[in-house]
This record gives sequence, C-alpha cells and structure tokens, in this order.
Amino acid sequence: MITHELKSPLVPILAYADILLSQHIGELNDSQKERISLIKSSSESLVKLIQDLLDAQKIELGELKLEKRENDLSEIIHSVIKKINPGLEHKGISITTDLQTVPHCMCDQTRIEQVLNNLLYNAMDFVPKEHGKIEIKLHMHQGQFEIIIKDNGTGLGKDQLGKIFTKFYQVDTSTTRERGGTGLGLPVSLGIINAHGGKIWADSEGLGKGSEFHILLPVTK
Repeated sequence: MITHELKSPLVPILAYADILLSQHIGELNDSQKERISLIKSSSESLVKLIQDLLDAQKIELGELKLEKRENDLSEIIHSVIKKINPGLEHKGISITTDLQTVPHCMCDQTRIEQVLNNLLYNAMDFVPKEHGKIEIKLHMHQGQFEIIIKDNGTGLGKDQLGKIFTKFYQVDTSTTRERGGTGLGLPVSLGIINAHGGKIWADSEGLGKGSEFHILLPVTK
C-alpha cells in the first residue's frame, strides 16, 4: 500500500514531462529541455528505488512470484541491450555479444530482464567513459544456461566480492559517480535468480582489473 501511494504522484510527473518534451503544447529551448529531462530522469530513478524496496521486501518474505514461460535468452539479452543502447552510446561504451544457440529457458522474462538491467547499469557506472567495454556471453555450462557479463571497469577487491549482494552495500559512495545507487539492485537480482533455482556470483582479479558476473539458470522441462 505504501509503495503504491509513493508511486502514484510520480505517474503524472512522468506523463507531463513526456508531454512537455514532445513539444505538442509549445516549443522548448535547450535549457528548458535539459531541466525537464532532469525532472524525468530523477522521477524514473525514484520509481526504480520504490520498486527495488518492494522487491527486496517480497524476497525477504518469500512472496516473490514468478511467471515462468519458455523464453529465448538471446532475445531477452538483445531486448535489454536495445533499451540501454542510447546510454551506452552517450558514454562511449562499447558492448559485444557472444551468444551461442541454446534451448529455450523456462523463466520469467520480465524478472530476467530486470537482473540483466541491474548488471549492465552497474557495469556502465564503473567502466571508463569513451573506453568502456562490456561483453555478454551466453552458453551451456554443465547442463545449465550460463550468462556472463564482463567489463573493463574498476574491478572488485576480494573483500568486496562477499559483500556486494548484501542489501544496501555500496561499492563506491564517492560523489564522482554520475548515477546514484540504492544498494538494492544486486540483492534483488540474487533473490530473483535464487527463485529460479539458479546461482549468481561475481569474479574479479582485483581493483582496476574489471569484473565478471555469472548467472546460472537450470534447464527445466
């Protein structure tokens, strides 16, 4: 009920921001466009925060419900990349894929997209501008689906690897980061993958050496 009440005021804010940016009711100068875009992006960040809080609570209570159907993981990956591509281009980050042909996966498409979004936006935060590289691989590993997201970002220390899936844990709280983080994206992703009967973990050779996130999903008939 609380999350619904928090979300409700944001619906007209986002709607009117879109209407203003469409310029159907009047032309905008560049300064006005920039400020309205900031209103929109800030509202979207708040919606995500509210949703993350709700999902984290559902996971803790064991009430996260999945709508599993047969899905093509390659199509899901391509769909997520298409949605975030403007942000990648804006920051000069390249993304490459190596997606092997695998059977259809019984999973909740929306939730798997949510996990991939979390991991890719995290990667975008920590790779260098203009030289950032992200690789996504999909293959079968020991009879399971494996998705690997690798980047050339700041990497993780050994002590951080065991903490990043803890609720509200922040790897970097410096003011130099462009996107604020809730500290909930990875814990929520862990809950979603666990609910699928899978596993998710991170690897890194150390600070400054990039990181890899692995997702394993079981093959179910």
